[in-house]
Amino acid sequence: MLSMMQAAALMLTATTGAPAGCPADATVAEAIFPEAMKANGLTADSVQAGKYAPVAVPVLGGTATEVFRITSGRFGVETHLWRVQFTLPGTLADFQDAFLNAHAASKKFKVDCTDTLCSWRPVDMNDLNADRIGKLVPEWGLYMAALAPKKSAPGSLFLDCTYRGI
Repeated sequence: MLSMMQAAALMLTATTGAPAGCPADATVAEAIFPEAMKANGLTADSVQAGKYAPVAVPVLGGTATEVFRITSGRFGVETHLWRVQFTLPGTLADFQDAFLNAHAASKKFKVDCTDTLCSWRPVDMNDLNADRIGKLVPEWGLYMAALAPKKSAPGSLFLDCTYRGI
């Protein structure tokens, strides 16, 4: 029987054949955290402010050593997974092709890469307005991804994934 993390990784790679980047939606991303805790022997007490480390989570053809979970929500509204950041050892050049394969440009999304950042985001940022986002992505859907060097940890980078709430 597959673990939740193995199933999530399979779901991410089975449809495109590309290296798994950001999970396509927050529901799939949420499955990473309990599995990362279990597989890496972390306890609830060892998870500080959404930081799951040390872990070994496959992403972009590499292995993330840290996963950071950020939630969002308004008073009186259930919080939701807003962002996930994966920390990978290496350089932008090591993972740029995998990022571009996992997060391709389309009619609604563009991809830009420089020496310091790769990003996948809406062509028209006004599509993120409350009256238009529903036409861009479904609830819990991925709407931005970025890959950049991690300033606080030279020799590593982060994959940042941003999800729509309700």
